[in-house]
Amino acid sequence: MGYDLITWTYDPLETRNAYLNLSKLHAVCSTYVENCYGEMADSLNRGLPSDRFKVEWWINSPHVSKQHEISIDQAQRIFQWETTKNHLPKLMNIEQGLHRIAVMDKPLLVPVPANFQQVKSKDNNLAIDWRFKTRDIFQTLFSQQYVAVSLLKSDELVHYYVLVKQQNLEINI
Repeated sequence: MGYDLITWTYDPLETRNAYLNLSKLHAVCSTYVENCYGEMADSLNRGLPSDRFKVEWWINSPHVSKQHEISIDQAQRIFQWETTKNHLPKLMNIEQGLHRIAVMDKPLLVPVPANFQQVKSKDNNLAIDWRFKTRDIFQTLFSQQYVAVSLLKSDELVHYYVLVKQQNLEINI
């Protein structure tokens, strides 16, 4: 049909969507939209800002047609997390990691809950904490020309977004 670019949004804390959009379809994201849809009363969104990633699917680019194999060992972890007493993941203080971004030369990993809806149902305050901390992280990374390119699943309570410098992509954003 002649399309080069298709865009849509999804909640960056919903890892099933992240895996499909970034790791399978090879869409990319460099845009974070705060409270994109305003207050939402449905069970998936109630009580949280409706923050979204705006993804871009450059369907005719080399980036989409190539296999992308970045492992956890090939990327830098600069944001730490711990397990709460309720066996939920909690993102630690992000300030130190935010200050290290400018000196990183490898792809970066950003942890997000493997099952965000479980976090919401067990501890809504923790879910809100994840929303605001990851908002700060992604907005900072995107402003430093990083792009989210995949989601790595792990056996941990978190999965990891992989972000690379925009100049290393084989597309024009």
